[in-house]
This record gives sequence, C-alpha cells and structure tokens, in this order.
Amino acid sequence: VCFTRVGAYIYATNATVVDVTVPDKPINYASLKDAVEQSTNTLKQYIFEIFADQVIGENNVVEIKNKQNIIITRQKDSSARIYRKASYTGSMFVVKGTLSLNYNIEEITYRESVESLDIFGSNESGESSQKVDATEAILRIEKNGSLSVFEGVTIQNGTNSTTNGGAVYIQDSESIFNMFSGTIKNCSAVNGGAIAVMAGTAQIISGVLSDNNAVNGGAIYSQGAVNVGSDSSITLLSENI
Repeated sequence: VCFTRVGAYIYATNATVVDVTVPDKPINYASLKDAVEQSTNTLKQYIFEIFADQVIGENNVVEIKNKQNIIITRQKDSSARIYRKASYTGSMFVVKGTLSLNYNIEEITYRESVESLDIFGSNESGESSQKVDATEAILRIEKNGSLSVFEGVTIQNGTNSTTNGGAVYIQDSESIFNMFSGTIKNCSAVNGGAIAVMAGTAQIISGVLSDNNAVNGGAIYSQGAVNVGSDSSITLLSENI
C-alpha cells in the first residue's frame, strides 16, 4: 500500500477519510461508509475527517446504526465536500444512532478554528451544480436517531419532489434533530422545504434557513414537536415559501 502525507497525517493513497479519534494513531478509510461500518464499538465516540469529496449513491449510503456515536468534519486545508451521485434519489445519510456534524471539533482536535462542512443534495462533480430530483431528504432520522448540526455546516440543494423534507426528515417519535448553528438553504420538498418533523422533536437553537420552499412549510413543516429556544438566533432569510 502506498501512503501520502496531508497536513499532520499520513494517508493510504486510496483513502478519503481518516479516523482521528486518537490523534496520534489515525486510521485510513476509503469512504465514509467504510469508516462508519467498521467503527463498531458502541461505547466509543468516533471522529472522522474527510479530505476528499464523498459522492453518495445507492452503494455507499452512510448509515449510523443504533448506539453508534459519530462525528463528521472536514480535514483542515482540504476542499472536500459531500454530495449526491447524479443517478441517486434516496437519502444520503440514515441516522439510527448519534450523528454530529462539526461538534466541538476545535476543542477535540485542538484546532484554532472550525472548518466548514458542505453537504449537497445536488451533484457537484462537474463545473456547475447539477440538480437531482430526489425522492427522499438528504438526511433521514429514524427511530432512536439523533442528528446535531453545529457551526460551519451548510446543507443545501436538496430537492425532494415526492415526500417530506428537502434537507432533514425526522420520521419517528423517538427521533431528535438539534440545530445549534449552521445553514440550510436552497432546499425543497412537498412538506418542509428545509426540515420535516413528522414525529419526534426538532430543537432549533440557532442558525440560518434560507431560500427553501415547499407545498406545505417552506422552511419547517411539523406534525411533531418543534422547540425554538428563548435565546434562539434562528434567522429566516429570503424566500422560505
């Protein structure tokens, strides 16, 4: 196996993700799916940094299983993104355990700042963005699943032409979505252009919802519980219709 150095770490040349849970013992993986599937210790929180684009399709959907605890962020100084394969219309992430996007990464990895993490429901492989007429949300939270979005995360261009949630779909009574910061923009669905709470709980603490649209609930559609904190700085910008 050949290796290459990127920043402080040494990677196998076919790797796109590194497990930095133990900073001085990084583990290489070919994809996010591989990293998550092989991280089976349910008593451990795993930290994965992507340093190359992750193209999510039917064969590499990222499933966070019950009792798994996963953090995903972007490698410092990389331009890596996560986006949909042009021919794939399903959810890119299925959350049955705990998934955090950028959670306290600057503290855990001793960084000076938080890196951005961009997740696209569109295909970004060409010179311009290619719309994907999907049939499911970018991130689907199932029973016992918990998704938290933090500073630096942008979820965008999710087009769900048939069902609930352009970006995030909370589908079960025991599902939880926490938005502590970040941005959800340019997403659309039948119900809930940005977020659909069909059951379970959404806690909106801070962040930006911008240019989302739906038949019902441009930014948020809820049949469950939506809690907006008294100190919330949630911002609804532009056309959430």
